[in-house]
Amino acid sequence: LSQLFAMLKEEMTIEQIDQAKNLMQSNLQNHQDWIILNTNMETLAQWAKTDNELKEWLHPQLERLLKETRKSISKHAKKLIRLLYE
Repeated sequence: LSQLFAMLKEEMTIEQIDQAKNLMQSNLQNHQDWIILNTNMETLAQWAKTDNELKEWLHPQLERLLKETRKSISKHAKKLIRLLYE
């Protein structure tokens, strides 16, 4: 879903965007599947570039995921932290 949200953001209402953010935030906190974690991180990081509240929420989540033993997740989190502050 996060990939669809990223593609469709321009067509979504503010309410739909808020619902999508809530779902992706929940997934990032509660899901264990590496694909879901990586795709949710990616979309949330892209959106956080223009949403300071989301950026403040996302940064500690990415810091937590840096400690993940699965390399694809920890490396992606590291990359996205840099992206947030470019």
